[in-house]
Amino acid sequence: MKKTATRFFFPLALVLVIALSSAGTAAAQTCGFCSGETTASGTGALAADTGDHNSGFGFSALGSNTSGAANTAVGSDALILNTTGASNTATGYGAMYNNDTGSRNTAVGVGALDLNNGDDNTAVGDNALNNNSTASRNTAVGVGALDLNNANYNSAFGYNALFNNQTGTQNTASGYAAL
Repeated sequence: MKKTATRFFFPLALVLVIALSSAGTAAAQTCGFCSGETTASGTGALAADTGDHNSGFGFSALGSNTSGAANTAVGSDALILNTTGASNTATGYGAMYNNDTGSRNTAVGVGALDLNNGDDNTAVGDNALNNNSTASRNTAVGVGALDLNNANYNSAFGYNALFNNQTGTQNTASGYAAL
């Protein structure tokens, strides 16, 4: 009977995963000061991060985030200027690009909630709630819905619905270019 020896070895990739697991996970870039339970993939993603429970996927996603926690950014430049905003989700190139302090927002689409610093907004569609800077509690679904909005408590559903609303509050519009 022939005896064989068993050798244990760790591939380099496994060693890197083990080394990074205590300080967050980074792939394809350096994750600045990533803290525990943080994931980054893409050059510059979460580069300045010290917050917990953040995920950044794409070039510079959440790149300026400092203490903001529980944020998810998917796409190049998504949530790039966020520093302290928390519980945000941005998916799409430049989604929530200028958000700095706004919290509990959801943006899906290129440029959705681009200028946002308000709270509790939902934008689905390219450039939905694009120019919203400080307004809160708005919902926009559709390309360009509530594009120029900077007022609270509005809902727009459809292509360019409530597109030109800037100061009107508590409006609801549904359909192509409604109101």
